[in-house]
Amino acid sequence: VRAGVELNLLGALTEMRLKMRAQWIHSKKSKRDRKFDDGGFWGLLEHEYGEDISDEEWKRTWARADSALTWWFESDFRRLIEETPPAKWLATDPERGEKLVSFPVLPGVPSFGAPDFALETAEGKVLILDWKTGARKAADIDQILNYAALLQHKHKLDPERMLGQLVYLREQDWLDVPVTQGELDDFRGRVAADVALMRSKLADPEKNVPLPVEAFKQTSVASKCARCYF
Repeated sequence: VRAGVELNLLGALTEMRLKMRAQWIHSKKSKRDRKFDDGGFWGLLEHEYGEDISDEEWKRTWARADSALTWWFESDFRRLIEETPPAKWLATDPERGEKLVSFPVLPGVPSFGAPDFALETAEGKVLILDWKTGARKAADIDQILNYAALLQHKHKLDPERMLGQLVYLREQDWLDVPVTQGELDDFRGRVAADVALMRSKLADPEKNVPLPVEAFKQTSVASKCARCYF
């Protein structure tokens, strides 16, 4: 849109399918090579952890992606983006050039974010759009509020002008997330509680050195460890 290129559904579906096929091949060959580059993360967790993905599941994923993109393409969200001058775009998809932004969500506590899309409407409202390909999660709302805090910091925006919209592509539906100063204050309170909990598990917070392993609650449920980040 910004480059003046007319979008069409067939071209978008073709590009998506080619990317999905290329990423599948790369993921299956590389397994643990999930490095971040200009194209995003290339690799599936299932391949990384040696889990099987049936042909039927891959076909279902393919069909869901086709359906989601077709719905989005025919939605008011695409039309709104096309009709809004790029000068009114406040944030765009990281894969299209927007970089992660660090900002102080609390004094001395940086947060990072790059909204999928944010724009200012003709009525002066700021919409924060987040495309979701998976199921709904309670944490989705805090993600929107983090983006709102970022935009408030970066553009000195009044929170009352902002509205978050979680767009669930698989469900072909969306959820409005009102933004107020009170909501942002509550969000920062939750962040402060999480930070305090994490710091309580450190022997040396300045050097990020953890307490001995005995200080952490253990589990005998192996499934909880299957995809442990550590």
